[in-house]
Amino acid sequence: MFCQLIKICKYFVLSCIITSFLSANNTISLSISSNNNNLFWSEANNYGISGKNQLFLFSKFNYGSKTTFHLGIQSKLTHTSFSNTFIEYKINKKNFLKAGKYYRDFSDYLNDNLSSGSMLLSHNTEALPKIGYIGHYFLELNNVHLKYGLAHAQFDTNKNYSQPPFLHEKFIYIFLSKNNYNFGVGLVHEAIWGGTTNFGKQPATFDDFFRIFRASHGDEDAYIGDQINALGNHLGIWDFILTKKINSESEIKFYYQHIFEDDSGFKFKNKNDGLWGLEIVLKDLNLLFEYLDTSHQSGFGTSTGNDSYYNHNIYNEGWSFKGNTLGNRFISHTKNIPVQLTHFGFSKKFDLLNVSLLFTEKTIFSKNNLYLLKAEKQFSNLYFGLGLGNSIDNEISLRSFFTLSF
Repeated sequence: MFCQLIKICKYFVLSCIITSFLSANNTISLSISSNNNNLFWSEANNYGISGKNQLFLFSKFNYGSKTTFHLGIQSKLTHTSFSNTFIEYKINKKNFLKAGKYYRDFSDYLNDNLSSGSMLLSHNTEALPKIGYIGHYFLELNNVHLKYGLAHAQFDTNKNYSQPPFLHEKFIYIFLSKNNYNFGVGLVHEAIWGGTTNFGKQPATFDDFFRIFRASHGDEDAYIGDQINALGNHLGIWDFILTKKINSESEIKFYYQHIFEDDSGFKFKNKNDGLWGLEIVLKDLNLLFEYLDTSHQSGFGTSTGNDSYYNHNIYNEGWSFKGNTLGNRFISHTKNIPVQLTHFGFSKKFDLLNVSLLFTEKTIFSKNNLYLLKAEKQFSNLYFGLGLGNSIDNEISLRSFFTLSF
């Protein structure tokens, strides 16, 4: 049933590409590199697209009052993907259904253009085919807002998965507002399950789904490790966000995504592991500071520690899709390497000029600090820009890009 829905969405995408150009919200972007060096920050968090020349198209249009179609095409010479291509159906003002290839409906506060990346689902790879539900509940008298969601997605077949595993996703948030402050705390749960791996066919019945939903252990048909621990590969975050509204155009955001993969991390025994962030928004200026830490892992290197967030024994592709990390780019999905680093993002809009900078301190896999400086000039509906940055090996490259909005 799920695969049939995805096929229907693909045919619908193809039938709507031409129609999309009639809408009022189209953006086409072409990026050309000066040489074969891969700029790190032009490859990371870039929808899984890498290489010298890249083409992007984004569009959005409505069918009636309840259905919105989002089209996203990312292409290079050898590959084309449709990340952020999905249908959104409005059941009513507070409830929505989505189907297609999209990223996440949680951590709405995160600035994906400047951040190092969400701990769970960033733009570092293609979006998974997914169907999901999002709901809201408001207690207006007490300024309380609940947001919750449930989704089902599917991975692909590859050398390690002869049958594609599933992804279970659910989240719930509570937001409290008072004066100019807004505080939110959420719990997000992701789990890879089912499919056929190098360990054989994994449990995938309705009973197993409810075990995944509850994060409980498997039955006698499961791999011995999943009979002792939780069935499948689980990952989640406690998500904290505090926003101070300065005026209608300015605010300050402080956030913390506390990552966990088991009960010990769920109970914060992995200390302050996760992504800490501060973003200052002042009208046309954005300043972002982040600190990423995965060094504790409930006692890294001990018999009870080594949470190994993005790695898994049975699902040995780890927390990845099509060879790219699903979450934060600086955490490896192939081996467990603790990370501690700081990241800075900056963007400024002038009258006809946009300037941005991404800067990340030297990591364990890069020889120097990683950076990308971009300047974009507007000529009516056409934008021309230049980007100067470096690769992991500190090879400097110049990238030019053109963006057309109509």
